[in-house]
Amino acid sequence: MTPTARHLLPEALSLAMLLFLLSPARCDAQGIAPCRPFNVVIDGAPPDTEVAAFNSHGQGQVILVQDMTVAEIRFEVPAYSVVFFPYATLYVMNVDVNGRPIVSEAPVYTSQLVGAPQPTGLDPVPLVFAFDPPITLPAIGRYYFDVKEATCFGDIRLLGTTSNVYANGGAWATGAYCDPRSPGSPTLNHPNFDLLCDITYCGIATPASPTTWGELKVIYR
Repeated sequence: MTPTARHLLPEALSLAMLLFLLSPARCDAQGIAPCRPFNVVIDGAPPDTEVAAFNSHGQGQVILVQDMTVAEIRFEVPAYSVVFFPYATLYVMNVDVNGRPIVSEAPVYTSQLVGAPQPTGLDPVPLVFAFDPPITLPAIGRYYFDVKEATCFGDIRLLGTTSNVYANGGAWATGAYCDPRSPGSPTLNHPNFDLLCDITYCGIATPASPTTWGELKVIYR
């Protein structure tokens, strides 16, 4: 190597490292790159009720997913209830043609345990299930996202609305089932009931129509 080459090599390496650090963030999920997260929020009405997932029961929402790759889903927890919060597991389940969760099949996805969110005052606290790498669902369509109390003796409260803001799915409860492999049997909550939740996709997709999704926000980050 000539003296000139030895002099230029460190500068070339520094430039390459700088370009790497400045490159866009990427999802490690079936080759999706770059990752362009967008967030879909159901917020057509303020919360007017809450439900309890206690002693291995679950509470969840059927959602028409708009992109197969999901980076995050979050629910809302009343601030006062955090002191009773044990651990939660999120299950992603298939649903039948009527939107009923199919618990006789293995979950499409099972999360790790998630502990209590940290309150910042009296406002509702987000309960966040973040997926790193993002999870890839089998197809675009409806799925049931179930938050299950994971210790078999705790109490998780989730906020919801009875204004029927979301037409593509409803809120369901799952029965006591102290087995980490799946939720218990599903029961439909009130027909007009929806949980407050939002879902973040990783990819490029067409959001749902505001006429069927309630008041829809799509936020590119």
